[in-house]
Amino acid sequence: MNMLKKVLSFISAAVVLLTVTSMTAYAENSDKVVDNADILTDSEEAELEDMILDIIEKHGRKYDIAVVTTYGTNGKSIEAFADDYYDYNGYGYGSKNSGIILAIDMEERAYHMSTCGEGITVFTDYGLERLDSNFVSFLSSGDYSDAFRSFADESDELIDYYESNGKPYDIYRKKHYVLYFMIALAAGLIIAATVCGMMSSQLKSVNMQTQAENYIRQGSFRVTGGTDKFLYSNVTKTRVSSSSGSSGHRSGGSSTHSSSSGSSHGGHGGHF
Repeated sequence: MNMLKKVLSFISAAVVLLTVTSMTAYAENSDKVVDNADILTDSEEAELEDMILDIIEKHGRKYDIAVVTTYGTNGKSIEAFADDYYDYNGYGYGSKNSGIILAIDMEERAYHMSTCGEGITVFTDYGLERLDSNFVSFLSSGDYSDAFRSFADESDELIDYYESNGKPYDIYRKKHYVLYFMIALAAGLIIAATVCGMMSSQLKSVNMQTQAENYIRQGSFRVTGGTDKFLYSNVTKTRVSSSSGSSGHRSGGSSTHSSSSGSSHGGHGGHF
């Protein structure tokens, strides 16, 4: 009898564990496109949803990607709206709820990208600037489907970069380009100096002259008198100003803040 009770207890515990596991798995929000502002057609919404799901599966469901549109945010800033929508609607994968969401408020014509978990690492401030440099122009022209497809595609590329290089797309890429330019410039100067030196060494018949008398025919030039007259002066003044402002230097990485739920988020946004 005791053995039967133990077996029944074990089965009950297993059922509870499976139920909790199942609930946890389905806590993740499967709606990757929520068009509350109704700016997409049904077919555009379906195609975008499929595109995003393919990207998520491609990267092993490590990073969530979502788009939400609204008309008004009930007094919240677009940043707070994006953070809260992500936190309170079950978005994100893994223990850190990693991912990114793009929120659009059509009333204020504002947008904000909110990152969470490992998404903060993958999508740096510099990477988010790259994202909006591609899709904001579509938003401004009313091409909303193309804007969201561009957002999803660029998100995919930034995740690819992170997974391929072991580090995120960041400001140091720009520094590398400057270094390569300086190396190429130095190499060009060295080559030019070498060529000029070789050409100069071949001009053996040309000698430096310290006076001009060898170039003047004898008796052809005479100076009978001369005077110096001061005509006028021209003075130019230029104001030299100093500034104590920032030089604009950035160290890279992601700036973060806390949402109303206490979660840490990165992000970037603006108006269109």
